[in-house]
Amino acid sequence: SIGNVLLPAEVAASIWEGWMPPPPPSPEWEAYKASAEQLGSAAGRALVASESAYYGRLRPLLLEGCGAVCDHSLHRPGPDLGFWLSPVVAPVNCAGLLGNRQLTESAHLWPPPSTVPVTFEMDFRAVGVAIVEKYMTPYNRSGHTAAPTPKRCRWWEPEAVENLKGLLRGMNDQPLWWKGFDRYVGYDFDDLNTTWRFVQDLHEFKSDIEDTARHWLVLGSENPWIEAALLETGVATKVTTLEYTELARCPSLHPDIHPVTPSQFSADYPGGERFDGFVQYSSVEHSGLGAYGDEINPWADRQTIAQLWCRGVEGAWFIMGPGPPGPGGSTWENSRYPDKIYFNAGRDYGVGSMQRLMLNWQLVRPAKTLWNVHLFRRLEPSGDVGSSGT
Repeated sequence: SIGNVLLPAEVAASIWEGWMPPPPPSPEWEAYKASAEQLGSAAGRALVASESAYYGRLRPLLLEGCGAVCDHSLHRPGPDLGFWLSPVVAPVNCAGLLGNRQLTESAHLWPPPSTVPVTFEMDFRAVGVAIVEKYMTPYNRSGHTAAPTPKRCRWWEPEAVENLKGLLRGMNDQPLWWKGFDRYVGYDFDDLNTTWRFVQDLHEFKSDIEDTARHWLVLGSENPWIEAALLETGVATKVTTLEYTELARCPSLHPDIHPVTPSQFSADYPGGERFDGFVQYSSVEHSGLGAYGDEINPWADRQTIAQLWCRGVEGAWFIMGPGPPGPGGSTWENSRYPDKIYFNAGRDYGVGSMQRLMLNWQLVRPAKTLWNVHLFRRLEPSGDVGSSGT
């Protein structure tokens, strides 16, 4: 078995430097961590007992309707290129997944644990995934906050989105600075040009994507750089943003961008509109780890991707990134292992975990580098229960 793997402080710092520094720990967090580590004390034992009871009740609720999506044994071992050439295909209970309201609930315990709860130990460690614990204090709980801030609303205003589209239209291969808001666009910083790579990938993908692929959904957006890129390149004419924060409460939004919350997205099935394509960029690997106010859920990333599959048209497209750039690759640079969880910050996806994550999606174009994106296409498994909505 694989025990806890603790990264040296300088390695951990280098991974996060420049793009998501955690805030200073709160007094409440320090008290929680201290009591959790003192397992021999009465307070520590009481904490573990209450936590185990809570997660023990939560676990079966998370698994309702999940079926093959939560099956850790689903993978296709083989040669080095096994994942890229042979996707895993299995029936999906779309009505069960989208009807499980527990999957969109905010966490009721805060701050989240810094180590994997005992209840979920085997679920997280299944199929040989290494876990780096106590990797990150809770970033914030704003991911599950209903009301957007006035500053965030300004990013989504029509004038701001059009300004962003203009910047994308005239950009070069340098990191893109959003002058009007005094910040980099997307995940750009210093010498990292993720925005330019994404836009170039979109131009290349257009030769594969038919003209009918016009309504796209973006999974998780702090600001609309992906939405603007889809509209500016002509890949999409309409974009839906799936985001916990209720962006619809902003006073002014771009007419081609339509925000929806996860609960609204699920409630809209099976009668709601189907999507021609989806984009996930550095969002799903954080799901279910608790750092952003969500419940601890070992299957959250796979459930999220499967829910998108359920809402796609036949032959829908999926842009997934960043990376990994090939078999055995990983989501983040400097990672030493192909399959790893940084609890409670994020995941690295190797061949095995990517197979399970991208259930029923066929790779069309692999990412060229760590910071580029993949293009997948929706597969229709025999015996699928998703299309019928049962």
